[in-house]
Amino acid sequence: MKKTILISTILTIINVGISQDSLQNLDSFQIENKNGVPMLPVKGELSVGLSMGPILDYFGNFFNGSTSNSASALFLSYPVNNNNLYSSSTAPTSNQIFMKYFLSDKSAVRLSFEYTGLNNYEKAYVQNDVAVNIDSLSNSKSEDMIQTLGSTFILSLGYEKRRGSSRIQGYYGASTFFLRQNSQQLYSYSNPLSDINPSPSSMDWGDNLLANNSRKLSQNNGVVNGFGMGGILGVEYFIFPKASIGAEVGYNYIYLNERQSSYEYERWNVNQIDTKKEIDSPGLRNNEWGTFNPSANFFLMFHF
Repeated sequence: MKKTILISTILTIINVGISQDSLQNLDSFQIENKNGVPMLPVKGELSVGLSMGPILDYFGNFFNGSTSNSASALFLSYPVNNNNLYSSSTAPTSNQIFMKYFLSDKSAVRLSFEYTGLNNYEKAYVQNDVAVNIDSLSNSKSEDMIQTLGSTFILSLGYEKRRGSSRIQGYYGASTFFLRQNSQQLYSYSNPLSDINPSPSSMDWGDNLLANNSRKLSQNNGVVNGFGMGGILGVEYFIFPKASIGAEVGYNYIYLNERQSSYEYERWNVNQIDTKKEIDSPGLRNNEWGTFNPSANFFLMFHF
């Protein structure tokens, strides 16, 4: 009887030891390719990645002849108000750089960064008033121009836990982020205001021509500051040792605060040009939540 109890006790201890070893091995699980090279990242390694949105945009445009495909889920196209930062025709292709530092084989801290700028010029022909004043049959043209300037800055910090025992690794976690946007339009006109031409020919860009023969010189849209937090869920496939492709989705709460916007305009006043500034919006605040994600939806990652 005593022997039976002793044998059972020894077997139990051995079984517990094996189970603990299995858990430890699971936490530090590693696979190798056919040449014996480790595939997965380990504690202390750094990862650097790029969003694949621009690449997917290129191939989408290549195969269907379009120039409007976009895989970006960034705030460049997020509607803050009627003065969207970029229209679809001028929005630059977004890219994001992000890094991970592995605290263990199965956990990492995350940092991502994006800065996207825009400086777009658009010109249009209008009647040359001076030439027409000299010769009413003249077809002479001159150029008006609008310049659109803007930028978006996004910084994100997060933490993730990983699962998986093959080249396919799943992960989940949380992140918080800060963003800042600004934009403005600058107008230049080829036909100046004067006493003989107080209402010169000017290109209508949508909202630059005002009442009483006034016209905008600039539109300064309100600067947008925001922050958010939420959960992340993703999957990563290691195509080569320490190199992977993946996809990620997030569910986030976002708070946005837009400052007041203003414009400057000019008009002819009796014998001189008057230039004035007007505030056209006091600003706004938005609270949003959903699956819009300030990190890359599709990415390419390298581990060192």
